[in-house]
Amino acid sequence: MNKIGCYDPETVIAGCEEIIAECDDAILISQRMKATALINMGDALADLDQLEEAMDAWYEVNLEYGDSSDLELRILAIKALSKIGVTLYQLDQWDSAADMWGKVVAEFGNDTQPELRVLAGHALFNKGVALRQLDRYEKAMDAWDEVDTKFGDASDPGLTNLVARALFNKGKVLAQLGQWERAIKVFEEVYNRYGDAIEQKLYEKSVKVLVSEGLELAEREPPEKAIDMYDRMFGICSGVTEPDLQLYELAAKSLFNKANILDELGQWGAAVGVYDELVDQFGRIKGAKMNKLVATARDCKKIAQERLWYENTQEQPEQCE
Repeated sequence: MNKIGCYDPETVIAGCEEIIAECDDAILISQRMKATALINMGDALADLDQLEEAMDAWYEVNLEYGDSSDLELRILAIKALSKIGVTLYQLDQWDSAADMWGKVVAEFGNDTQPELRVLAGHALFNKGVALRQLDRYEKAMDAWDEVDTKFGDASDPGLTNLVARALFNKGKVLAQLGQWERAIKVFEEVYNRYGDAIEQKLYEKSVKVLVSEGLELAEREPPEKAIDMYDRMFGICSGVTEPDLQLYELAAKSLFNKANILDELGQWGAAVGVYDELVDQFGRIKGAKMNKLVATARDCKKIAQERLWYENTQEQPEQCE
């Protein structure tokens, strides 16, 4: 086409494209500002305990921008929905909280962007927590298994700890349901997979639940199985790098109970060895419960030694209780 005067169509087209792009950028910036303002307004309303209004503000973010092609807007949308889930959970509306976190997973769980997948993973974890509060244990464990399925191969430390937390929660629920063998396999699997990468405070807290439940369950098991349980409990306790007094006490109790069973089975030499191990490892740990346990172990060791001495005679010393 011929140019007329100073008019150049190609120049006009290029200029128009530039203006359109600038307008699109301005619209996008405006949308991000609005989404951020809605979230901030929701936070302020929540601080005033106007929770319904706060959740309405957060939900509007997802309604307007949840399906946006802009990553930042989708991140703001998933964060807004997650805030609703947390608020519902804090109000003890666990069913609604589970549904909200399920919505997050349904809408963003298959997103290819890593940032959104991580946020969806946390929502899936939280869904399991809410389901546990509703005593829907199998569904809760399904949610935590799904966290493992989606992120179990991830190398990012944040995701590694998320998977570990999910599996530890599964293990704790199994232990509380009396399914201790399944529970300890979960704990052992997590420790074998992640080792020192696991956040130690998380591991320590989870171990306490597992061992506390295990100590009660082992008392109702046959001697051979109980001994195996005590060995595994002691091994798990030993995996904590900086144990506190409570964990030391649980580990010592595992050894003490094992030694008592060996004593009852007439395996006095083995019992003496376990009592010695208990005293050697925990004799210097301060604490009323620990001091009493160590003192009792010393007394029981003496009785077991006497039983060895009198093994082939009619005379038997008193039973250790």
